This record gives sequence, C-alpha cells and structure tokens, in this order.
Amino acid sequence: MEDAHSLAHCLATYSIVAWRLVCMMYQARVTPDAPPTTVFTEREVQVLAAESGRPVGMLELAVREGARLGGYAYYQGKRLPPGVPAMWRGLQRLEALVCGWGAALRSLPAGGVLTQA
Repeated sequence: MEDAHSLAHCLATYSIVAWRLVCMMYQARVTPDAPPTTVFTEREVQVLAAESGRPVGMLELAVREGARLGGYAYYQGKRLPPGVPAMWRGLQRLEALVCGWGAALRSLPAGGVLTQA
C-alpha cells in the first residue's frame, strides 16, 4: 500500500467483509430461527453441515458452527454469542473448505459416486 489509491481499494474490500460479518451476527441474534441461507450460500450451508456432522437448519446454529471453525467454544451454560474475531477466522476457514468442496465435486465422475480403484 504505497499510495492512497491502493489504500482506498484495501479499505473498500475490508468494509465489505466487515459489513458481512456484522450483518451475519446481527441477523443470527435478531432472527435465530431464520434459514441459514439468508446470510450463507447453499454450498456454505452444506459444508457447515458436513463439518459439524449435523444439519444446520437455523441461522443461529449456522453462525455458531461458522465461528466454531474460527476457534469459538460454545458452552451450554453460558450461551455467549461468538465474537467478531472468531467469526472472521471461521469465515476464512469456511471459504477454504468451500473451495475444497467445490473441487471435490468437480472431480467426481458423471454418476457422482467415487469408486475404489
């Protein structure tokens, strides 16, 4: 970031990411029973469900599982919502998992089933 133009582009990108994080966490607190596809893509929901080992049918659960990817520890007794740093790390990891998921799906044969060689 040697000049103001580069800094402006960087800040614009960070603003979009920050907006998504805040929007996601706010929606999960206001409408926890909403479908997770209100803030996540369908593929992200599939990956979250596969990674957690259970369906993520509610937005609150999907956000919590996303934050868990970033190190968030959910304690039943405390029920503290995830923070922004854990959510940010979780979204970074989720993006990598989604890319891997897409690559795996593209590598499947036409029938969609892997066979042993």
